[in-house]
Amino acid sequence: MRIPNVRFTSPEADRKVILLATRAIMSTAIALAFCVAMTFPFYVAAYFALARPGVTFQVAGRWAASAEYRGVPEIMFRPVHHLDRTFFRPRLWAGTFSEAQQAEMAHAVSAFLRAELKQP
Repeated sequence: MRIPNVRFTSPEADRKVILLATRAIMSTAIALAFCVAMTFPFYVAAYFALARPGVTFQVAGRWAASAEYRGVPEIMFRPVHHLDRTFFRPRLWAGTFSEAQQAEMAHAVSAFLRAELKQP
């Protein structure tokens, strides 16, 4: 059986192919990193434009608000929201009520209950 006329490459040619492939991969990685770096400010700006306190939970003098993004799924902004809640604006997302506020809320609840009990 005769082997077809196959020409094998030299080690130098293999090195050139590897070098060209490496350069292509690196230039693609650099371009991707550049695109991510250019779009990140728009992502953060979109978060701050859309994020608003949504449902607020109140327990034992403390309150915490969940985020509402005006129709955008919550998972889209979860990483930047964690930074916002922890470092940038923690008072917007959680806090405590002062004693005066707690007394005012208790008075409002008791007035509401008295009014409800008086109704026939």
